[in-house]
Amino acid sequence: MASTSPESPSTPEESRPLTPPLSPNSIEILETAAGIALNSEDPSFLIAVLNELDVAVLTNRSLLILDHLIQHHPNRLCHRLCKIIFFPRDTITEVTSAVALEIFKSLFSDAISGEFIKPFSSLSQNPHYIPENDWPEFTTAVCDNLDSGKEKVLQFVLSVINKLFADGTEYILERRLETLCDKLKKILSSSDVSLKVKEAAVEASFGCILRLKNAVNDEFLQDLLRKVMNTVFFNGEIKFHTSQEGYARFILDHLVALARADAWFLRNQIDKVLKFTFIMMENPQCEERTRFLAIEFVLVLVEDKKGCQILVNTGDLHIKRMLSQLLCMIATVNENTALDNRDQEQCVLIDQGMKSMARFSRALGGRFLLEGFPQPFESCFNSEEWQRRRAAVSSLSIISKNCSKTLKSKVDLVADPIMKMVDDMHHHVRWGAMYAVEELSKYLHPELQNHYHQKVLPALTKAMDDFSDSKIQVQAAMATYHFVENCTSNMLEPYLDEIISKLLRCLQKGKQLLKQWALSALAAIARSSQDRFLDYYRTVMPYLNFVMTKSKRGI
Repeated sequence: MASTSPESPSTPEESRPLTPPLSPNSIEILETAAGIALNSEDPSFLIAVLNELDVAVLTNRSLLILDHLIQHHPNRLCHRLCKIIFFPRDTITEVTSAVALEIFKSLFSDAISGEFIKPFSSLSQNPHYIPENDWPEFTTAVCDNLDSGKEKVLQFVLSVINKLFADGTEYILERRLETLCDKLKKILSSSDVSLKVKEAAVEASFGCILRLKNAVNDEFLQDLLRKVMNTVFFNGEIKFHTSQEGYARFILDHLVALARADAWFLRNQIDKVLKFTFIMMENPQCEERTRFLAIEFVLVLVEDKKGCQILVNTGDLHIKRMLSQLLCMIATVNENTALDNRDQEQCVLIDQGMKSMARFSRALGGRFLLEGFPQPFESCFNSEEWQRRRAAVSSLSIISKNCSKTLKSKVDLVADPIMKMVDDMHHHVRWGAMYAVEELSKYLHPELQNHYHQKVLPALTKAMDDFSDSKIQVQAAMATYHFVENCTSNMLEPYLDEIISKLLRCLQKGKQLLKQWALSALAAIARSSQDRFLDYYRTVMPYLNFVMTKSKRGI
């Protein structure tokens, strides 16, 4: 701030100090000055202190007073400065107002000033705070200053509003909520304010919607949300450069919070909100955290019953787009990446995709998902890229696990496409199909066994002959174990010769893990086939004895 010496006073009266003389070493005198500055209804003494900061011969005395107030009475000083800033008098110069604002901002942002906006219950018990009757004036001043043409004032006032929301004292604003909404809409519609101010206005708008949606007519807040979305998205285009992803995440964060708090509130703006969300989700130039946040919004929306209905009512486009995006995430595995040793980046993306597919399928329901929206899956199953075929198979496994109750009556929706993949040309897809058979066996029994044993059992025995990838053999043995556990002896009888022969071969020549699962599968067959297994007892026992002997010797 500028410090200039005034012209020599022409009379003793003009040279009289605006504040009483102070001894720098007198704490008692400083406390007296502090009491006058803070407790007097007339703020002229504190205004005089601020004015003196621009007068060289008086600056030191005023700095001592301000330093004492900041150190010992920060909260009371906050309120007094607040009144000075929001209720300017003729005695306040532009420089003085700027000084008051800077001091207020530094105190307001400090942790100690968290006491500044305690609930009314505290205010009535503590005389250091603004009396309850002063809050309407404070709220009026806040709203009035939202008309300011000064960027710094707007930023400051919006920061005050957002802190009120953050600290749970939004009831202070309830009396002027309609006015506040109107002022915020004006800022959001303005082409003369910066992105930073609009971000603060968007945050304040979401604060109004989230905290006060039950306090006023719904129409006011619905219109406010429409203005918010027009700020970032209009006529099918994002209204800010995609390099400003922080702003996009800022919007998405608040949309997630709103969907989690009250998904039904989004009903009138859902098309615009979803279009914005999918633009960010499907943009390969966006960072993963931005795309994940967009996915999170859709998941939170659909996990709410009313939100799910809102999404379904929009038609099939958004559901198809979501499925396609999740399938793409699951399809990011590459040829050189081992199934059990994927690099960290791919693990995160694939894991996120699989978890999201599980949540999405649970919320919508597997039968609804697969009967009404098969196109994304069909596209993947028919793709020349093995990664996409494998993603489709993996997704059906996930859906089967998470929607078993609804899919048991329509097991063909998942079983038919999976059985077409057991002979796929790529070993990763064949492995995925075997894993899917295991999952279906665990979660869709006995319907899968009842209707598909004639297809599944031959496929399992064939997979155990797949020497191109030992993992497929192991997975086939695991799937056999889980499948035959819920088979009857009549189902197994036509296939016992071949399947037992293949399992014994695995016991004889396979590695340790394959031997373990082959042994478990034989035990399951013995239980399920009951008396029919007696015919194989003499054949099986020598192999079992051989395996057990080698195991004891540690061979």
